[in-house]
Amino acid sequence: MKHIVDKAAPYVHEAAEKLRESCVLSILEGPRRVKLINVDSNRLLRPDSGGMVEGNAIRYATSRVHLAHMDESERRAWVSRAGWPGALWDGIASESSLEAACAQIREQGFAEATNADEDLVGLAWAVFQHGKVAAAFGIFLPESRFREPQRSELVLAGSALARKITQALG
Repeated sequence: MKHIVDKAAPYVHEAAEKLRESCVLSILEGPRRVKLINVDSNRLLRPDSGGMVEGNAIRYATSRVHLAHMDESERRAWVSRAGWPGALWDGIASESSLEAACAQIREQGFAEATNADEDLVGLAWAVFQHGKVAAAFGIFLPESRFREPQRSELVLAGSALARKITQALG
């Protein structure tokens, strides 16, 4: 993990400064999300970044990216430990609905998660190393700032940054 953090940190910090939004690089450890790098926005209105290890991982876009890139048996094992996403992710409560949601993430190249209770939106992209997902890069911000044209700008910037980190990891 240290190698990933060392290589990715400059990019994550640069993104947070340039985009003026909070950014994270995370992994999944079992049913929990672990933040490897967390950079808070310098804006007055910003999400509470919380701790570095979080439960209910599936509510975060970064965790959904990991899940989308697991093979079927890994995904089944994850669900058996963590449970079905249910209300935390569009009411997903079956293998077919989970597979459809994961296929959509793979197809569009990123995940989007909205938590209206917390006025929070997250976007996330897979970061690859040796052809496998090594981590997920995410941008999160208050829902009140998630409007066009910023939404499109964030999607493009996040995609470019995930590619840069992937290249840096070799």
